Formats: sequence, C-alpha cells, structure tokens
Amino acid sequence: MAVSLFAPNHAHKHVIMLDKKFNAFNIERKAGIKIIWTNNLEDHLCLKDEDTRLAIFHHASISGMACSNRQTAVYENDLLQETLKTLRFLFPEEHKLSKKWFKKVQKDQSLDSAAAKCGQLSLEDRNGTSFTYWHERLSILQFAFGERVKEKEAKQWWYDRRWSLRVGLPHRQCQALSRQ
Repeated sequence: MAVSLFAPNHAHKHVIMLDKKFNAFNIERKAGIKIIWTNNLEDHLCLKDEDTRLAIFHHASISGMACSNRQTAVYENDLLQETLKTLRFLFPEEHKLSKKWFKKVQKDQSLDSAAAKCGQLSLEDRNGTSFTYWHERLSILQFAFGERVKEKEAKQWWYDRRWSLRVGLPHRQCQALSRQ
C-alpha cells in the first residue's frame, strides 16, 4: 500500500513562504521548468531530468471524492487535502494568465479541469509549515524555481541589445568589455 510512502513530517528543515508568483504558469514560463502531468500521486511535485521537468498530479476530482469517502480511500485524508492545497497555489483562480494557460493545456491533454478549481490559498496556507506531506518537495521546487529564474534573467540581461544602447556602445563592444 502506498500510504507508507507518505509520512507527515512536522520537523521542517527549511522555512518556505509561497509567493503568489509561485504557480505552475510562472514555473513553466519564468523558470523554464516544463510541467509534465502524472496520474501517480507518488510523483506529485517531483523534479526530474536535472530540475528541468516537474510532475504534477492533476486528478483533483478523484482526490476530492476520496476525501469525502473515507471508507474506500487508499490514501490518508490529510494527504489528499494537502495535495488539493498544492493545486490551489499551482493553479490560482485569481491569476488570469494561469487560468487561460491551464484551460488550453487541459483541453490539449485531457486533464482534470477540477485541478484549476480548488479555490484560493490563504495567506496562512502560503506559509510552508502548513505542508507536512509535501514540504520537502515544495522546498526543493521553490529553490529550483528561484535559481532558474535568476539564471534566465541573467541570460536575458546578457543578450539584451537595449543595454548597449543605454551605455552608448555597440552591442558587440559591450559583450567584449564584459568578458574582460
């Protein structure tokens, strides 16, 4: 039984605070981490291929039904509730671009539409300590997100031709100067 793989951990090593910008749309767009959809709850929030792909369990309807029917549930109710909570920040209902993006992806890949309808994550829930099952993976994901965004922004700045115009040098001279 898979339940033993998911033991709640109340002693967190890393304190995390989930920013509103930390959602699936920005994970893919800003950090360049490709979202892969999984039917396996055990793969949820797992980074793969040198942190270039993120697995997301999208079956919110099944999780919600299992939470309400305790007798047939394979997983603990708290785990399923927390999984739904992760979907709340990954697919925030108030973020228009996320909603539009998910709707397109959902249609193309036949995903559970309920994944983007799990409600809003409260400020209290954005405190990473409220996650006892997914805290470790969230911590790793948040770190990878931050690193990849910084790396991507540095590359954008490096190749941005507008910078050379601001300092009054041709773009090639700016690159040559910065290599010295």
